[in-house]
Amino acid sequence: MKLTKSDSGEVMRGPAPNSTRSSYWDVWKGLAIVAVVVIHSCGELSSSPPNSLTGLFGIGLRQIVNFAVPVFLAMAGFFAGRGPSGSPVDFYRKRLVRILAPYFIWTTIYLAQDAITESLNIKEAVKAYLFGTGIGIGYFVIVLTQYTLLTPLITRIKSGRKHFLIMMTITAIGLFFTYYFPALHPESPISKFPAYALPFFVWYPFYHLGIYAAQRQAAGSSSFNGPRKFITLTFIFAIAGFIEGYFWARHGNYSFGTSQLKLTNTLYSVTFFLLILSLSRSRTVFNHDSFLALAGRNSYAVYLVHMILLTPIQRFLGSYPAIIGLQPVYIFLSTSMTLFACIALVLLLRRLLPKRLAGMILG
Repeated sequence: MKLTKSDSGEVMRGPAPNSTRSSYWDVWKGLAIVAVVVIHSCGELSSSPPNSLTGLFGIGLRQIVNFAVPVFLAMAGFFAGRGPSGSPVDFYRKRLVRILAPYFIWTTIYLAQDAITESLNIKEAVKAYLFGTGIGIGYFVIVLTQYTLLTPLITRIKSGRKHFLIMMTITAIGLFFTYYFPALHPESPISKFPAYALPFFVWYPFYHLGIYAAQRQAAGSSSFNGPRKFITLTFIFAIAGFIEGYFWARHGNYSFGTSQLKLTNTLYSVTFFLLILSLSRSRTVFNHDSFLALAGRNSYAVYLVHMILLTPIQRFLGSYPAIIGLQPVYIFLSTSMTLFACIALVLLLRRLLPKRLAGMILG
């Protein structure tokens, strides 16, 4: 499958469908944003004993959907790596505006909403913008901004050996940090969310791998062909991730057991992205336009908006003991209702607002 110029640089955002967009990548963005909402719908599961049926379901479900942020970062790197190699200043100007303008607007909306019910001082507001706490899960934007600043440096690397050494070195640093703090010292302030998730090095090698894969694919390499091997590896690392997750949950650290940053999940997410890449040149069910593709085209807006809608939807569902008592049903309803509400809101805003203003607000 050949990617068009308009695919370059697109991640978690995009206008209405047109003849130059890739439904394949939009569908995978859609699946990733569904995974994000599922993760944020699973909060009740943390209170279940890990050896209970509900606890095991929670650990398993989280392991399945824990590709979300890593794959978004890998796709961002992949599209950045396929983009034109212009001036770093031009790259920063275009990319940072598209990333940060919607983020600042929605952070302001979240903070205004919070200010109605509780006091908010200037210090807290500044921290909310800088650390992503304004929208609760804004750490992703902070991490993506760091990678955007690093992109011109990474794209200059042409040697496969240098790519590998840099990825392995920084990944090792990130894993040491992750296991030293959130895993082994969860009482440390650095181990509290979102502090441990903010440094770019804890999310290596996803973004860098995306850039490297784009360079290799552009050079005609067949390194990422053969989906069967990646299916096998993804399955193996998913099982390993479940086992590691259960281990940490049984030892009182459920949060780390379901983390997207643990070693087994890093391996799972890397092979998951390579599987996506290996399927991209074939005609599959993922090539067709669908609701998932629509969600993918608007995934950045959904990411920024969904916590506003998820909270009241979960509050409504939580008022029915029969629903909240069946966690699979509760999570399904919470996720699907939030996604449909988000898509409806985003499409309405795109229809009502001038195109340029809608792009600034929604990405």
